[in-house]
Amino acid sequence: MAYDAEYYRQYCINNKERIKEYKSNYYNKNKRLLKSKELFKKYGITLEQYKVMLDSQNGQCKICHKSEVLYVDHCHETGKVRGLLCNTCNMGLGHLGDDLTILQSAVQYLQESLSQ
Repeated sequence: MAYDAEYYRQYCINNKERIKEYKSNYYNKNKRLLKSKELFKKYGITLEQYKVMLDSQNGQCKICHKSEVLYVDHCHETGKVRGLLCNTCNMGLGHLGDDLTILQSAVQYLQESLSQ
């Protein structure tokens, strides 16, 4: 049977819940495999290496030490993995461009504002 784009489009429209359930079941059954592939593809590390990092950080963000969902932080220039961070800390570094000068300036700004 030849691929029929219109038939497939209609099938998806008419079976939204069935497709959603299938994807959910597939993800739940293959969560470990999918996470492992994602880690290796994005960061060049295995799921086991991620778990070692997680254990070495006691399941806490390397910056704020909160126990939240942790994401792999890496240098965008070299690709080198630096550690695991919560979303807030990871986004903060990203928004400041991983720039030490800007980060130091932010620390100075906060210190000055506290002394006023």
